[in-house]
Amino acid sequence: MKKNPTSYLLDRRKLRLFSMSILLGLGMLLSNSSFAQVLYSVSNLTGVGYTPISGGTIINSTAQLTPGSMTVNQDDGSALITLPFTFNYGGTNFTQVTFCTNGWIGFGNQSTVTSANGRTAANLWSTTEPSNTLGAWFKDMGANFGVGFPGEMVHGSVGTDIYAFEWKNAVGSSFSNTTTNLINFQIVLYGPASSNPGRVEYFYGSTAGTTAFGAAIGMEDAVGGSGRFLNALNGSTTVSSTSTAWPGNGNGFRFTPFSPCVAPVDQASALAFGTITTGAIAASFTAAPSVPSGYLVVAYPTGSAVTNPVDANAYIVNQTLGLGKVISVGTSVSFNATGLLPNQGYDFYVYTYSSTLCSFAPAYNTASPLTGTATTNACGGPVAGTYSIPTDYATLTAALTDINTNGMLGSVILELEPGYTSGAETFPLTISQSACINVFSTLTIRPQAGATGLSIAGGNAGPTIDLNGADYVTIDGRPGGVGTSSQLSISNSTTTGVAIRLYNDASNNTLTYCDLQGSNVSGAPSLVTLGGVVYMGGADAVFLLGNDNNTISNCSIHGYLATTPAFGIAAIGTTTGLASTFNENNTVTNCNIYDYFLATGASGGIKVDVGNTGWNITNNSLYQTATRTVTTAGATHRGMWITPNTGSLTDRANNFNVSNNYIGGSASLAGGSPYTITSATTAIMYGMDISVGSGTATSVQGNAISNIAFYFNCNRYSFICCYEYCKW
Repeated sequence: MKKNPTSYLLDRRKLRLFSMSILLGLGMLLSNSSFAQVLYSVSNLTGVGYTPISGGTIINSTAQLTPGSMTVNQDDGSALITLPFTFNYGGTNFTQVTFCTNGWIGFGNQSTVTSANGRTAANLWSTTEPSNTLGAWFKDMGANFGVGFPGEMVHGSVGTDIYAFEWKNAVGSSFSNTTTNLINFQIVLYGPASSNPGRVEYFYGSTAGTTAFGAAIGMEDAVGGSGRFLNALNGSTTVSSTSTAWPGNGNGFRFTPFSPCVAPVDQASALAFGTITTGAIAASFTAAPSVPSGYLVVAYPTGSAVTNPVDANAYIVNQTLGLGKVISVGTSVSFNATGLLPNQGYDFYVYTYSSTLCSFAPAYNTASPLTGTATTNACGGPVAGTYSIPTDYATLTAALTDINTNGMLGSVILELEPGYTSGAETFPLTISQSACINVFSTLTIRPQAGATGLSIAGGNAGPTIDLNGADYVTIDGRPGGVGTSSQLSISNSTTTGVAIRLYNDASNNTLTYCDLQGSNVSGAPSLVTLGGVVYMGGADAVFLLGNDNNTISNCSIHGYLATTPAFGIAAIGTTTGLASTFNENNTVTNCNIYDYFLATGASGGIKVDVGNTGWNITNNSLYQTATRTVTTAGATHRGMWITPNTGSLTDRANNFNVSNNYIGGSASLAGGSPYTITSATTAIMYGMDISVGSGTATSVQGNAISNIAFYFNCNRYSFICCYEYCKW
């Protein structure tokens, strides 16, 4: 997980390049999706016979299974097995296999796979876990061991550098223990010292009684989904059919890896640099004549020692390689290196590689790679100090354009004068990622001392203020940044816009003492659909970092004029399987969030969706100043909707602190008249709806839900709904 910002000596993007021990440890666990494909052909085996494993290790009790997210029994369980050799699958070397009771093995430790996902045949064809999977009879079945039952899971050596996994007398129909409905089958792996390195075979033996079908037979890569699996039944990488018959005693399938990759014979040429800023260098080059599978671009601080890429290792953007950082991977002959330091020279190396229809991919040409050197611009723009709008800059637009383009030389405060109006602004007011804005050089926007009733009013379809990867920005509604009086409103009047958006790794920012107003009526915000008055979106596409360590404090968040937004705050993060993409350690505290409602669909004060973890939501008041009427059957209204966990509980989406909040009434602290919801049809209301992941417990403490009147045509209501891993 990401470090607390107080421990940073440089800003986060500087650490990306120079904190090698941290990033290397992460990077070597990753594989690039352009390489991690099922690079095998499949053929049918007929009449080859079936030989049970002799002298192998027998698993016939739950005590021999590996504890994890499954229920750990003969029905749904797995054992983590160490191979006697290293097996390369999808370009990644593995020394362990997860041996599951449901007819599959998965490379690596997959103990976090849940029972529901581990027994669903369709998951062999989908992006849902498990991954890196070999499924010989993947379905909801059972290993059939236990007192009085004949089932065993057996694994062991069956030849020189050949290792097998056998389901012996497993459950042939349904998943409960049986003595009559039995099946036998194996998965065999051929190690690097065998006669056929990388080969995989499935063998099927005798059956007894009834055999139920509908099993998935094939293999999938680290990602899964269309084009990322191989269906043994039809040889397809896109058609996801399941079995309609037992393959037959003595029959099977053979998966043969493609021939090893051979490095390209030539390199790219003519590296030409384009736009250069304080934190980015763009460039292009001429493609190699041999048309390689792709190009790996690596940047090093000028003069650093160079580390060549290693064959069969798939690198991803932002992964470290020695003292360098991977900038681009793929077929593109142009790149844009971002997250660089100002006024720093960089040496660029471009390697060709082969990865198409071959195994042990990729193979790199490391002889005489294309090279070039360029230096980022030094920080310019305004020097440290306070600048008045419109005296020093005519508009906020002009000031932010200067800062986005040229950077800053020290901490800058942009103060809005008493006569400021937003009529001349161009929306959205965007603050972009800049290496010149960091923990030592911050940007603040606030009213000038003596200013009252200032407004930044947007009428655009997007955000009024857009923190696009921005770090260390404070928007403070207090004149001069002192006291407790909020004199700055930020609004968006459109039904598709928001007052403020944070996305693309916008981190360490503060919104405080602001009056935030919006009209967005989306009941289903997503990574592409804005929602709420304040919206927090996904991770940046390059570094795969979420929006972290942001604080919203002492703000009023509500509708614009008479319009009620569907949500006050809406947050949805990126879920790629990497913890870094989640929006983490964000705080909402001491805010009044009110007049959020959608008569026809879902609505709520705070919506924290998937891709979020470790939020602090404390001391807020959520209320309604007028009666709200649901008009659509089944529309659900919530005070808080905190559901970062989806499908199955995970090792993140946890560690929330939800404490000392008030839900109810028509004023703060659940005061005034009742928080009133009416409906002539069926309606649903939750005061708090929370579903979080496993791992670090979520704390829900000291919250008050009171002074609520809910008039409805009987459906249901609930004051608190918390699903697992909460402590009270």
